[in-house]
Amino acid sequence: MIRIALCRTEHPGNLGATARAMANFGFSELLLIDACAIDEESRRLAKHASAVLENARGASWKELQGYGLLVGTTAQLGTDYNLPRSPLLPAELAEKLRAVSGDVVLVFGPEGEGLSNEELRRCDIVVRIPTSEKYPTMNLSHAVAVLCYALSQSDIRARFPLAGRRETEVALSLIDDIVPRLGFTRGLKEETHRRLWRRMLGKAMLTRREMAALLGFLRLAARRLSRAAASSAGPSARGSRRPSARPAPRSSRRAPG
Repeated sequence: MIRIALCRTEHPGNLGATARAMANFGFSELLLIDACAIDEESRRLAKHASAVLENARGASWKELQGYGLLVGTTAQLGTDYNLPRSPLLPAELAEKLRAVSGDVVLVFGPEGEGLSNEELRRCDIVVRIPTSEKYPTMNLSHAVAVLCYALSQSDIRARFPLAGRRETEVALSLIDDIVPRLGFTRGLKEETHRRLWRRMLGKAMLTRREMAALLGFLRLAARRLSRAAASSAGPSARGSRRPSARPAPRSSRRAPG
């Protein structure tokens, strides 16, 4: 399970807005570390995520150490020498968490300054959302939303798995078979279409169901082209045959005796 922890949050409205962002992406466990109290502004901004807000509970760094993996967040990008601020990107974090079976806590610092170096040292991993160098700090609830979105994509991808390389190669093989039969007058255009299809399939990230539909279409197109070629070749082949010689009809007249 993935939990969200807000550390030293200063504005009650951010508690409600964070709860709403969590609910948008299916997260429900909210921990509060030395945060401000929930008030009417918090409840107003939570909208229909009031259950997330009302079930939030206080926690401490000592309690967080009991969870399987702590992920700290930072808006400040460090150097190679500032190890606490050598972060992963959200997509990299999502990929890493696919192999984690225990409890995970994402820890967000207070508005403005974020988590301190000491707090980041308590975390196992640090993640940073890539933002503009001119204005790197995001609103707290917006940062929570971005990371919740990134981490929720693995569940969606599990429901809609992508086609594998084998299926893609089968599709490209069928295209290689079809393209020469489309009547292009120049071989260069054939090669252009082959490259174009390879590029498109590489970018498309088709699901297995979408790839199955495409393969069915390509196989049908290949069969139709084969039938059309056989049909057009049939009459010409028959027309080239020489007519068979017929025996001359017998005369009914008798030879003179």
